[in-house]
Amino acid sequence: MTNIIRINLPHGLNIDEFKKCIPFISLDIQSYKILGDSLELKLNEYSDVPLVQRNTENAIKKFVSRPEVNYTLYKTENENKRDYCDEVIDNKNIVALSDGSISLHEKAAILFDFFDKNFEDMALQIGAKIEHYPTMLPVEEYRKTGYLKTSPQYSIFCCNAIEDFSQLEKLHASSSCELKSLISEPRDSLSPSACFHTYCSHKNETFEESTIYTFNQAVFRNEGRFNWQDFGRLKDYHVREVVFLGNENFVKEKRKKLLDIVIEFLKKVGLNFCVTTANDPFVMPKMQKFKKIQLQEGSKYELLLKYSSKKSIAVASFNIHGTAFTQPFNIKIKNIETPVTGCAGFGIERWVLAFIAQYGWDDNQWPLIIKKYIK
Repeated sequence: MTNIIRINLPHGLNIDEFKKCIPFISLDIQSYKILGDSLELKLNEYSDVPLVQRNTENAIKKFVSRPEVNYTLYKTENENKRDYCDEVIDNKNIVALSDGSISLHEKAAILFDFFDKNFEDMALQIGAKIEHYPTMLPVEEYRKTGYLKTSPQYSIFCCNAIEDFSQLEKLHASSSCELKSLISEPRDSLSPSACFHTYCSHKNETFEESTIYTFNQAVFRNEGRFNWQDFGRLKDYHVREVVFLGNENFVKEKRKKLLDIVIEFLKKVGLNFCVTTANDPFVMPKMQKFKKIQLQEGSKYELLLKYSSKKSIAVASFNIHGTAFTQPFNIKIKNIETPVTGCAGFGIERWVLAFIAQYGWDDNQWPLIIKKYIK
């Protein structure tokens, strides 16, 4: 037997943002529906119905506000006419493995390399140094980033099997429910943001001068069990990252210079795009107030590519962090009193998905710059 509750949705609710929050309200929520101006929740049989209803209503209040205005900084001057591709996941070049997980083959794999190589070259043009980092991030370093406060829902932790023969022998026969008792407290996490390893690797360091790094990093995010149906919503993907360390003027100047180079690249590839001011997709209700601050300060820009005549997907972001990472990781730069950081991240799989949505799988119709790369 299941429980059904219905909650009226107030005027001014940001439905798209609130929907991302629903999976994290309670594990008792099995599914949900938006029915006009009401929300219908299907709960487990033994749910604490009043508690779930109260927590949902409290969450709703945090997502009611005046719509924030995103300002467009750049966009395609004369938008290219497209017959958008509906079969981007074609089970040959791109295969869906599980919720939020895809593998790239043949043409898709070539496109991945094309985009990543170009973004690396752009970073090198503005003086970046190449680095490589491991996949896992120690939990103690993860805590320093502040991400467990701002966006804890994304966290994915890595656990070891308990170091005990009697427990290890049970692993092969364990069901998923029993597995919890056979694994240890996590000491490592899968990083939800590509730049975190940079601060961890350079903690307590004093740089001679302002510096830029670039690398390709695996990134992992738990987006919530009801949210994987969105186009390009992935829990395991790759980011070509560029990290800026310097004073505020240096970071802003390099962010602008990199963005200008990217715009020229977009024109060569012929993709329909726009760049807007943006905010991080905070899901926790108490963090909603920071969205307005980010928009007002212009600390985050997003590059969006169209994947249908009416919809776009964010494929890159250009961010300024202030001292959010230099202070907790004790990063200093000679002759700079207050060093700050910024970063630009390019989600490579999303670039591939959006490109196919715009151009389709017939490589004869692809831009000349990509045809040359293939040859």
